[in-house]
Amino acid sequence: MYDVRFPPNLQKPTWKQGIWPVLCLALISYGFFFVKMGEKSIWNKDIEGLRAEVVREMVASGDWLIPHLNGEILITKPPLYYWLASFCSLLLGEVTEYSTRLPSAIGGFLGLLWTFLIGFYLFNRRIAWMAALILASSPLYIIMARAITIDMTLTWLTTATLGCLVWSGAMDRSTAGRTKKMERGYLLAAFIFLGLAVMTKGPIGLMVPMFPIFGYLLLYSPRNPLQKAKIEKSMAENGQRTARRLRTLIFQGIGLFLLLTLPWAILIYFRVPHVRDVLYRETLFRYELPNYQNAKPFYFYLIALLGTFAPWSLFLPGGLMAAIEKYKKKILPPELVFLGLWFWPSFFIFSITSTKRDYYLLPLYPALALFTAWAWDTYMTEPPSHWLQKLFSFSILGIIGTLFLSAIGVPVFVHRFFPDLLRAVPGVSFICLVLGSFIFLLFFKPGFLKTRFLQETGLLSHRLHLVFGGIILAVAVVLGVALTLVLPKLDSYRTRKDFFQRTASLVGSHPLINYRYNGYDLPFYVKRTVPFVEEPSQLHKLLQARSPVYVIMEDTSLDSIKSERVRVVLTYDWIDPLNPRRVKRFLLISNTKSR
Repeated sequence: MYDVRFPPNLQKPTWKQGIWPVLCLALISYGFFFVKMGEKSIWNKDIEGLRAEVVREMVASGDWLIPHLNGEILITKPPLYYWLASFCSLLLGEVTEYSTRLPSAIGGFLGLLWTFLIGFYLFNRRIAWMAALILASSPLYIIMARAITIDMTLTWLTTATLGCLVWSGAMDRSTAGRTKKMERGYLLAAFIFLGLAVMTKGPIGLMVPMFPIFGYLLLYSPRNPLQKAKIEKSMAENGQRTARRLRTLIFQGIGLFLLLTLPWAILIYFRVPHVRDVLYRETLFRYELPNYQNAKPFYFYLIALLGTFAPWSLFLPGGLMAAIEKYKKKILPPELVFLGLWFWPSFFIFSITSTKRDYYLLPLYPALALFTAWAWDTYMTEPPSHWLQKLFSFSILGIIGTLFLSAIGVPVFVHRFFPDLLRAVPGVSFICLVLGSFIFLLFFKPGFLKTRFLQETGLLSHRLHLVFGGIILAVAVVLGVALTLVLPKLDSYRTRKDFFQRTASLVGSHPLINYRYNGYDLPFYVKRTVPFVEEPSQLHKLLQARSPVYVIMEDTSLDSIKSERVRVVLTYDWIDPLNPRRVKRFLLISNTKSR
């Protein structure tokens, strides 16, 4: 019989003990998410550009109820992220890359905090810290915390929903260590966060938390004959809230949830005629049409996790092996069942949809981080089995090999594509070699490090903690190099910001047309809506106007314009830094001979 209760880790911390994790996680978040966050311009013209332009139009128009994109109504997603970014922009005085990314960076910090709190309750302080650090050092989490995207906001809100439910005791039916005020506060807060998650990304905000909640409660229901005796004993020992009180709290929570979600939904239903079509296209249509946009095979996410959750994805097989071994011994912790219900059902649903993007799995990353931290803790504190030892050894070797290859490959890469950065290469290669050697000696040859200092301080007895810290440090080094050296160089190649801003100053208040350029960074940087024209006949008619008309296009579209009055006002060459022969030329043309 499995033990079905979460062992509540409810030692009441002092004020200093409670504030230190918050300050440490805030410092980590600042270094990983906030530093140089606003310096990168908008590259992703159809994701970051789209969200940023909606925010700009919301602030400019003052219409916060219905989002607009380039003057057209956009209700494919609820408006919570746009509200948050608009509020940040108003606080900072203008809509910029920094202000529109700020909700994601703050959400990254809050996601770390709630992951820590869940880990602390379900397991212990060590696993909580490791889970937060694993999540903070995951490539996809770092990228999304520095991007203009709704998915990081969704991630921390769904994590907060589950965190509040876990801390309320609703999952383990225990009132141990909680007052009625605490219980009610946590439970109602969970429904508030759930409502905000739905207001961020619609039904997905409801789906992600519902599987672990209902799945766990059904699996360990007192009506389940396999668990009834154990649960009744647990309730008798730890105190059982009355069913009536729990029902009352749930009804109050549902009321809060509807209060947060229904008003905007009702408003959109009556003000936007095609709302049903949008809802269908954003939900069921993705399952019914196999070749929907961004269609990928069902195994796409299994492959994507190797890179987006690296280097920690290397330890997932070892964690699965440890969980299987505990299941065979009938000592599988219910905490792992909860994490499995958090991850696998949503992972399956995301996998069977035709539309797939790697960041759709982001709300499941806290569960992966907690599971990986548990695997590390199991390896540190329990004698590992033969296969677990092998899997962890191969994972460590993979990280060491990557560091050694980076020490060799980085100079070659930089010499080939960014020769002006060669001065910084020796330092980066040296750090990779030192970290790789340090991790190798600690894990495989600790006898070589038996120096007097390490023996006196006792650090060698914590060598696995040092290995874990070395991996975190390696990720921090990679991030530092990317932010200070690589990203500014890439930005100088990829950005169209200067061209669009020069266009805005040249055009002034004259009409500006977008001819076949599919990117919302254009209206964001020129700070106005720009009509989109695709047909040559349409554009030809516009260029016949006697007043000045300006058009932005790529040079490949110039042949389709047959007008003698057209002249090129401004040109801009976009060069792919990894393939310099790949060049796109952007043009600003006008129907006047001189301005």
